[in-house]
Amino acid sequence: RYASKFNTANQVVIARKLITCYHCVMPVSKGTSQQDPGSVLYLRNTPPELARKLRAAAALSGKRFPGYVMEVLQAHVAELERKGFLPKSK
Repeated sequence: RYASKFNTANQVVIARKLITCYHCVMPVSKGTSQQDPGSVLYLRNTPPELARKLRAAAALSGKRFPGYVMEVLQAHVAELERKGFLPKSK
């Protein structure tokens, strides 16, 4: 039933993987092709209270859960890069 919302077979596969995994973030950068959707990060054993708070924060910011979590992760990595703990991204 989800296939009608997506226009390529690859998008259908990706959508099904996201729907199957409750806590899933799939980063896709601007330069990534459809054949290489990026890394998949599964967040297992997430405390229920943390998941609820993240979902609430995503809703308050008007974003979907995976996009919100991706933003939070990117902001954290950017902060670590700024402080010199991680090398700067290319």
